[in-house]
Amino acid sequence: MRNKTTATILCLFLFLTLGFSQKSNRHDEINKKRVEYLISKLDLTVVESQAFWPLYNEYQKKKSALSREIKERFGDYKKTVPNTEEGYRKAVSGMMENKTKQNELITQYNAKYLAVLSAEKVFYLYQYEDKFNKSLLRQLKEGGKRNQKNRGNP
Repeated sequence: MRNKTTATILCLFLFLTLGFSQKSNRHDEINKKRVEYLISKLDLTVVESQAFWPLYNEYQKKKSALSREIKERFGDYKKTVPNTEEGYRKAVSGMMENKTKQNELITQYNAKYLAVLSAEKVFYLYQYEDKFNKSLLRQLKEGGKRNQKNRGNP
């Protein structure tokens, strides 16, 4: 009996570890593709690259940390729908705080980007990020539709 319990706990631990590492790997893979895409589009000089990429990576880390912080404080309102007025108010408060802090963060990094790149390149950075994100969403939607068809759903 004790061996079964130990084996079950070990399997659960391994399953959870693999699940978290896959999610992290998927996130890392998307970030890697984003950077590769931006490198191919921005046409930065060596000097610009040396100044810009550390800032961009720092921004991405802070943006991810901000999202985690908001989820911890307010819960993941995208996955769990509130069922009380107070719950909805808390979710809305979290949404607004998240948007405000994201805007403050991008404003801060916009100034840093403009200190190392021309306004034209910063303009195109934002354009290319939007294109990449739209492309990623389109791929995810298409993948979801394919998965539904493979399962026999319309």
